[in-house]
Amino acid sequence: MQRTVFALLLFVICSCITLPLLSQSLKLPSISPLPGDVKKLVADYPNRFANVRGEEIEKNPQTTDYTCSIKISGADRSVITLYSSASGASCGWEAEMLVTENFEEAKRKYQSLYNQLNNLSTDEGFHLKGTYDEPMEEKKFAGSVLSPDKTLNGYTKLRLEISLQYELLEWKVKLLLYDREREDNERGKTVE
Repeated sequence: MQRTVFALLLFVICSCITLPLLSQSLKLPSISPLPGDVKKLVADYPNRFANVRGEEIEKNPQTTDYTCSIKISGADRSVITLYSSASGASCGWEAEMLVTENFEEAKRKYQSLYNQLNNLSTDEGFHLKGTYDEPMEEKKFAGSVLSPDKTLNGYTKLRLEISLQYELLEWKVKLLLYDREREDNERGKTVE
């Protein structure tokens, strides 16, 4: 009887000592809420972000900036911009994800965002896919553009961009969700 109690007591003491150490050494991958936040924005994109637009920040002749009512995980700030022009209204959303003087830190954040968002499956039935643009310190800019893998009404112009840019002695990593009016090699309308 004493031997059983002693063995049980020894087992409990060893468990109390080793379990906290074991749980610290087992690093389980954390799941970022960022993809879910981006999915909410994508869902409201056809509405020009009307359901996630917060208070008006600034109004200019061709643009109006609003706060975003969704708290974007990891973002320092987030802004929705409505653009008005002769060709119609368009919209954009931008979140500043990191500002640092360290290129390597900015590069890691940029790559992490790309890994989280490339091939993002949306509730609307498409994936956002794109090619990784490798950042180089001497280039001062990298931008990976993700677009829908299917053509769906209301989402044909949608683009999600992960950008890394050197501005005023700092590296800035941003997420942008916007209307892509035309491809870079596509000519615009000409007026004669």
